[in-house]
Amino acid sequence: MYHYPVFISQTFKYKLDKTNFWYQMKTRLAKLNEGDSGTISGFEGGEGVSRKMHSLGLNDGKRIKVVSRHPLRGPIVIRIGHMVLALGRGMALKVIVDK
Repeated sequence: MYHYPVFISQTFKYKLDKTNFWYQMKTRLAKLNEGDSGTISGFEGGEGVSRKMHSLGLNDGKRIKVVSRHPLRGPIVIRIGHMVLALGRGMALKVIVDK
């Protein structure tokens, strides 16, 4: 599983201070496992992707939790506050999350 930034080794990363930017693990929403949670830090794509995500209630800084992952590249079900939302894999790959 790839995390951002990928060029820092795991050993070196944990020696850094927890308040440092590089300590925070960035990954894609589609890469999170069932039960994992994180904070949305951004979206990968153009203005249309950003507009679509905001219309669904996915804004920067929102806390999300993966409720379930359907098999065979099916949708990913997430919880945002009291709302439950199913996103396709393609859309979930465009959401960047801080673990």
